[in-house]
Amino acid sequence: MDGDNMNLFKKQIILYIFLYGGILCIGMGVAGELGMPLQVILIIIGGILLIAGGIYLFCKYRCPWCHRTYPWGLSISTDYCPYCGEKIE
Repeated sequence: MDGDNMNLFKKQIILYIFLYGGILCIGMGVAGELGMPLQVILIIIGGILLIAGGIYLFCKYRCPWCHRTYPWGLSISTDYCPYCGEKIE
């Protein structure tokens, strides 16, 4: 194990906060008038959150045993890694 002691549920919560927070910020930004500074700031923050979510997905959303990225849409109730079969803690 590489010292990453977060369980799958915590990793998924962090990933969803980044991704859905980014989508929400971008959606709120484009819903208003694009000339307004607040809308531009919301779009930039949303883009940053989406990029951070992508980086988190490829760096931290991994099996602690085989180090492969978990498949997209992995259920919270999954007990074993679909690649190596080791127990997900």
